[in-house]
Amino acid sequence: MVTIKEALEDLANRQTSTYDDEKLIEYVMYKIKLAGRCTGGIVYIEPYNKQPIDIHTFARTILRGLN
Repeated sequence: MVTIKEALEDLANRQTSTYDDEKLIEYVMYKIKLAGRCTGGIVYIEPYNKQPIDIHTFARTILRGLN
C-alpha cells in the first residue's frame, strides 16, 4: 500500500499526471482545509483570482511542508 507522502513524491518527480493524481491532490487539500480544485493537472486555490499552479509544483510545495 502506498502512503500519501510516497504518492506525492512520485507525482512531484513525474512530468505527467492522471485523474487519480488530481483526486489525490483534492484529498490533500481537503485534509489541510485548503479550498480549491484540481483539474487538467492545474491546481486552482480559492479565491480563484489567484494564479493557478501546476500539480507537480503543488506536490513539491506540500512535501516541503511535511519535512
